Amino acid sequence: MNFPDYTYAIRDVSPTGQPLAPEEALPKYRNAIGFCVRDFLDITIKNWFGVSNNHKIKIWDKIKTRFQFSRNVPEDLVKAYTMKQCAVSFRNWRSEMNVKYAKTGMDPTTKYRITKGQWAVFLEQRNDPNFLARSEANSQLAKRNKYHHHLGTGGYQHQVPKWRQEEAAKKAVGLPVLSEQVGERSTNWIRARKPKETETGVSFEDPMFDEAMKSIFAVVGK
Repeated sequence: MNFPDYTYAIRDVSPTGQPLAPEEALPKYRNAIGFCVRDFLDITIKNWFGVSNNHKIKIWDKIKTRFQFSRNVPEDLVKAYTMKQCAVSFRNWRSEMNVKYAKTGMDPTTKYRITKGQWAVFLEQRNDPNFLARSEANSQLAKRNKYHHHLGTGGYQHQVPKWRQEEAAKKAVGLPVLSEQVGERSTNWIRARKPKETETGVSFEDPMFDEAMKSIFAVVGK
């Protein structure tokens, strides 16, 4: 994950502060967040609440070296959104280090800016009985979710605006629009699981997903 080497002008954001345009800047923005989290933060910090304000300022200042904001873009709103995404990225990074390195016995210090001492502390944290108990509880909760989405790191926030634009284009030429049939929330759930889409409707190859979608239509049709 590299920091962008080109400067982008962010000219539109969502009501939550998520950059929306230009589209080519969006994956670069996510990469910049991931890069900064790995570059500035100590992996032994247990969660985002333990990150100092000084480090948060450094991350934001670094991001602004490659992303500039139009006058109509409320920078404070974008900053708040960015800090939330940094929190998610930091949690995911620590989880990745646990799964790919701590559990396999591999050494990440040759690949990441992690010292031998930091890694030793991280391993101690991951072997703590309280952490192991929480990890097992979270694992059991995850197993209850049968219908995992396939959105990647951008999540719903990145995809929903694109889905609405695609639906507007379909509606303009007289094609059926899924959100008008089942509502936006159900549409987001369906599309997040990558259905097969045609001009006449959507379907899943996985019978479990297909049955769940049929249930949605049945409830809406009542």
